[in-house]
Amino acid sequence: MARSRGMTATPTNRTGRIRPQAVLALVVATILPVLAADRPSTARSSSDDATAAERTAVDDAPGAGSFDVDAVAEDAIGDIESYWSTTFPANFDRPWPPIEGGLHPTDATDVAEHRPPCLVRSTEIVANSYYCEAADALVWDRAMLLDAAAEHGTAGVAAILAHESGHRVHMLLGVDEQAARADPDRYPLALTESMADCHAGAYFRWSVDGGGELRFDGSEVDRAVLALARAHDPVGAEKRTHGGALDRVLAFQRGYAEGVHRCAASTVDELGPATDPQAAPVPHRQLPDLVSDDLAGYFVELAPPGSGQDGPATRLPTGEPGCADAQGAVALCPEEPVVAIDSYEAVAGVHEGIGDHATATLVAGRHALAAIGRLGLPVDDANTGSRTVCLVGAWSADAVAGQGPPMPDTTGESDGWWGPGDLDEAVLLLLTDDRPARDVHGISHRGGRERVIDFALGRHGGPDACLSP
Repeated sequence: MARSRGMTATPTNRTGRIRPQAVLALVVATILPVLAADRPSTARSSSDDATAAERTAVDDAPGAGSFDVDAVAEDAIGDIESYWSTTFPANFDRPWPPIEGGLHPTDATDVAEHRPPCLVRSTEIVANSYYCEAADALVWDRAMLLDAAAEHGTAGVAAILAHESGHRVHMLLGVDEQAARADPDRYPLALTESMADCHAGAYFRWSVDGGGELRFDGSEVDRAVLALARAHDPVGAEKRTHGGALDRVLAFQRGYAEGVHRCAASTVDELGPATDPQAAPVPHRQLPDLVSDDLAGYFVELAPPGSGQDGPATRLPTGEPGCADAQGAVALCPEEPVVAIDSYEAVAGVHEGIGDHATATLVAGRHALAAIGRLGLPVDDANTGSRTVCLVGAWSADAVAGQGPPMPDTTGESDGWWGPGDLDEAVLLLLTDDRPARDVHGISHRGGRERVIDFALGRHGGPDACLSP
């Protein structure tokens, strides 16, 4: 039975979802050239920016469900095909053939009328998209793309379809089903999914640099990455497919910064470790449990030995005005010093919408900022946000690895640590929220992908990687 590659977990012959943790083994070697190359070489005109704003506004309007999702997908596919029709021959010295099996936008309820390639039943397409290698065809669920457009704009649709087209790229380069069967250790499913994310990143860089018709801007690229990152392997998944949210962001960024040859050279050594199939989500922790001295203790230890400088205490909501509204609901008040949380309501959206580790990441960001100040580094320059989020990554590596703050069980007694899904929560927060990267005046100089790259650098290299000149 032909194996195809898809965005979400599905039965029989298609590939599944995404999730795990741990940074890629060679992340520092990857991150340094990524940061150096992560500046678009072609300037965008004001008319280009207006077009992008109009596209986003239309996609996000309350009536977004009324627009023609097939037309949006057609535009995205046309742009992606335009990219590969020139990029593939130029880089790999071989032609880019037309998609022989065609495009198959599908309604899951349309069982009698249309059965897409590589499926036994049309209902299997629910909330999925995939590349069917046996038929050389792209297939997607209309409802899934409509949701992606409403939530992430045209960039979200393009990200999904660029990922599926990325599977076609590595297939044409010989990393196909036959190669996977012959050498499964060299070409596991997780590697081809990472390659597809990487090729999607290369396409988006071309678009940002002025290629094609869509010409996405930087904020739209962050939306595209978020669309991919949210489709991560669930905790305890039996089969590792796309990886965790951090895995997906870093794979996309490799292609965005280093191009298609880097994607084609991807190896299993760059994949983050899989989660234990027996792993289960840990209980949701309430806010008071997240702000104990255990969380602050990591950052206190960053001060020079013998300095006598204590870190700030954490103040739970008191009903009094916050000390630095520009920083957000969680703020560092350096004069007291204290990390103050204005109200439970102010962080409820993060806590319930993403998870408890996302809330802890907000708090950790302010303790990291305090540590930077104690070390005599600026708390209000262009590098402050990068250092801050990097230190949060260093703390996260320590905490998620099992040496961080203890997690009370339902009886209130300490039992266990941060669970395997908590890393994904931190990454999703950093993609959507700049508060962990704000300086003492509430200013952030880092975009979503940049924040995740900073975070990954800290996870792999520890505090030294964050604090070096």
